[in-house]
Amino acid sequence: MPDESKQSGESVNSSFAAFSKGLIDYAGLFPPAALGLAEAINNFQRYRSGEHSALLGDFICPVAKLREARALADQNSADVRFIALPEYGGEHSDMTEDFEAAGKELLSFSEEFGVQRISALELKLNEATAQGLEDRGGVTELITALAAFNSFFERGVGAFVELVYEKGQRVSPQWQESIVKIVVVLSELKNELGVPLGLKLRCGGPRAEDVPSATQVAFAINQCREAQLPVKFTAGLHKAACAHNSVGEVKEHGFLNVFGAAVLAHAKQLEFPALVDFVQLSDVSKIAFSDDSVRLGVHDVSVRELKKARDELAVSFGSCSFEEPIDELRKLSMLPAAIQ
Repeated sequence: MPDESKQSGESVNSSFAAFSKGLIDYAGLFPPAALGLAEAINNFQRYRSGEHSALLGDFICPVAKLREARALADQNSADVRFIALPEYGGEHSDMTEDFEAAGKELLSFSEEFGVQRISALELKLNEATAQGLEDRGGVTELITALAAFNSFFERGVGAFVELVYEKGQRVSPQWQESIVKIVVVLSELKNELGVPLGLKLRCGGPRAEDVPSATQVAFAINQCREAQLPVKFTAGLHKAACAHNSVGEVKEHGFLNVFGAAVLAHAKQLEFPALVDFVQLSDVSKIAFSDDSVRLGVHDVSVRELKKARDELAVSFGSCSFEEPIDELRKLSMLPAAIQ
């Protein structure tokens, strides 16, 4: 990744650089953008060589499209690392077979192009499977399915598991129980078997019912913090700051709120109710970056603490647009002068 401090004659705000480095994984292939592969690869290369490249993470790509994506990247002389999404219909009975097929294709791809081209895997687990993790049989089935990716795990390539609710819902009556179960199991597999696993949390969608509450987002962050499990976010994070509906509930989450809450959870061990408050904070004047720290609400977080929180807990978020989050930061005058 380019050194953001060399993008102009001025020095970059150190806390903003630590907070935002590699923050946005590009998901241009996915709705609502749903771009063609060639256009998405072209965009990624443009962002990679652009003035805001320090904020760009990796390219999110279905396993089935990796070879075509790699060929297009080669045509553009683009240096692309992929976050690979194995095909999985979500049904419990299909999990092992689908993961085995994806594992074989990933292994073939990595043997040809190098395992370093894959930075991470992102997997889906339906809620029925998560509920079944209460007994050892369910855990054994998950271990068996994940074995398809052992060659990547052994090389330090991690997998982030997204909990998919029934009927496409992003919330459900048993959401809290499901999150607890999946976090506990992923943490146990990470610690006991050395499998580099994390949680992937969906923060929005096209319908109001797809948007988890501030309580749910904060709860997931808190659970991951306590379990020492890294977390990625996806969907609904084009806004820098959260927006509220007419009754005061969060209708769109803000990535400054979500990552700020995760940083506070990690660096300051902030209690759960305070995390909920920060996730739904609408006054972004309470978020201020300086050269040696960031003020998040009433807390000052040092650059060292920021880097540690980003490395160990709040990894990145996937977005089908790279430009919208950048525009949001520009509107709030939060992009340091050196990279505006």
